[in-house]
Order: sequence, then C-alpha cells, then structure tokens
Amino acid sequence: MYFSPRGGNYLRGAIIGHGDVPVVQCLGIMKTAGYDGVLSIEFEGMEEPLKAIGLGLANLRRFVQMAG
Repeated sequence: MYFSPRGGNYLRGAIIGHGDVPVVQCLGIMKTAGYDGVLSIEFEGMEEPLKAIGLGLANLRRFVQMAG
C-alpha cells in the first residue's frame, strides 16, 4: 500500500526492521532520555497483517535487547 504525504513523495508501510528507520538507534536515544514506558506496533503494509505484526514484534524485541 503506497500513500502520498503532504510532501508529495510516495511511502510504503513496512514491517518494523524492514524499512529505513534506524530502530536500534531510536530505541537507544529513548533509553538515554529515560523512557521506560510502553512500545506499540502499528502496521499498514502489503503483507498479511497478523504475520507482519508477529515479525515486527520479534524484530522489536530483538532491537530492544540490542539497544541495551
């Protein structure tokens, strides 16, 4: 699923860890800032949603461990 934000570019939703966002670095910044709250997953992509969320959750758990 592609969509166009205000900037006019086209974006495609991705499973956590399959896109361009440096997730481990973002989690490290959040940890350094003292965040210890809930992390949630939102998914809008072309893959089957339950499978994609499962893959994203596994990736997120691994990334949290990598971020320390």
